[in-house]
Amino acid sequence: MQANGYRMFSALYRKELRELAIDIVIVTVLAVLVNVYLFFKLNHGPYVHLLIVPNLMLLGLAGLLPFISSFKLISREWKSNTIYMLLSLPVKGTAVLGAKAAALLTQYVAGTMAVAVSSVLVSLALAGPEIGAAIRQLYIHPEINLNQLLGTGMLCYILSMAGLVYLVSISFGSQMVGKLVRSHSGLVTLVVFIVLLYVVQYLGALLAYPFSPYFSLLLADQWTVAAFNKLLLLCTVSLLTASSFIYLGSVWIYNHRIEL
Repeated sequence: MQANGYRMFSALYRKELRELAIDIVIVTVLAVLVNVYLFFKLNHGPYVHLLIVPNLMLLGLAGLLPFISSFKLISREWKSNTIYMLLSLPVKGTAVLGAKAAALLTQYVAGTMAVAVSSVLVSLALAGPEIGAAIRQLYIHPEINLNQLLGTGMLCYILSMAGLVYLVSISFGSQMVGKLVRSHSGLVTLVVFIVLLYVVQYLGALLAYPFSPYFSLLLADQWTVAAFNKLLLLCTVSLLTASSFIYLGSVWIYNHRIEL
C-alpha cells in the first residue's frame, strides 16, 4: 500500500514538473544568455561587479515564477476539468497538493541554481585571480570564520526556500477556500490570500515578541555571525511551522469539502 502511494505521488510529481518545464527552461536559458552576454561585454575589464544586478534580477524571476505557478497549477485543474480525475483517484490531498508543492520547489531550485552556476562561472572567467586572492585574505583574519560565512549563505538560501513554501501554502489555502464558492471564486481567493498573509504575520509578531531581546543582538555590539545564523535558523523554522498548519488546512478542505 505504501509503495502504491509512493508511485502515485511520483506520477503526480512528474505531471506537475511537465507543466512547469517551460518556465524552468526559460529561466535557465535567460541565465545563460545574460551571463554570456555580460562575459563578452565586460571583456575582462574592471567592471565584474556589474554582474551582480542582472543576476539578482534573474534570481528574483526564479523566485517569482514558482509563486505565480502555484496559482496556475490549481486553477488549471478546474479549467481543464482534470480536477474530476484527481478527485476520483485513490489518493488524498496530501499527495495531490504535496506533489504540486514539491514541483514548485524543484522549479525554484533549478532556476536559482542555473543563475548561480552561470554567474559564478562567468565571474571566475573574468576575475578568477582576484576572487581567489580575496578568498585567501579571509583566512588571514582570525576573527572571520569562512565556514560560518558559508553556513550563513546556505542558511539564507534555505530561508528563501522556506519563504517560498510559506507563500505557496498560503496560495494553496486561499485557492481551496475560493473553490468552495461557485461565483466570484477569484475574488474570494484574493481576499483570503491577503487575510491569511496578514493574520499569520500578526500572530508571528505576537509569538516573536518574547524573543525581542535576542533579536536586538543584531543591532548590538556583540553581534556575531553565529548569532545571525541562529536567527536565520529560527526564522526558517517559524516559516515552515506556519506553512505546515496552512498546508494541513488546505489538505483538509481538499479531502472533505471539494466534491465532484
